[in-house]
Amino acid sequence: MINNQYVDAYTYNAYKEKMGERVTRRLSQGIKEKEVTEDQATEIAAYILDNIDKTSNSLEVLNFLTELAQKWPLFSQLLTIEHGQIIEKKEDDAVAKMTGLIKENKIDEALQVAGATINHSGGQT
Repeated sequence: MINNQYVDAYTYNAYKEKMGERVTRRLSQGIKEKEVTEDQATEIAAYILDNIDKTSNSLEVLNFLTELAQKWPLFSQLLTIEHGQIIEKKEDDAVAKMTGLIKENKIDEALQVAGATINHSGGQT
């Protein structure tokens, strides 16, 4: 059996790396499209390098991205996409849980999961 802490740490590290790559690509694109100057890019890169490694879990990585988008709107679309992916993941997890409950003939519990998922995602599907 795999230790949950190991899985969580692996997931966090993979998520942090993925976000680092996405942020870097977006900054590069912003430079090419002249959305930021070289001086701004240097400031942004320093902020990224100084702060992304201070995170210790996936939520802190998301908070880092939120702060980045607040400081530099260049990253707002990336944040919007990330929020959408989080909602989609939660919905996928809920569907899997509901499927298991339905197979066990626990219809009421499955409906509760569905209701909770709709409430948490703001009714977005």
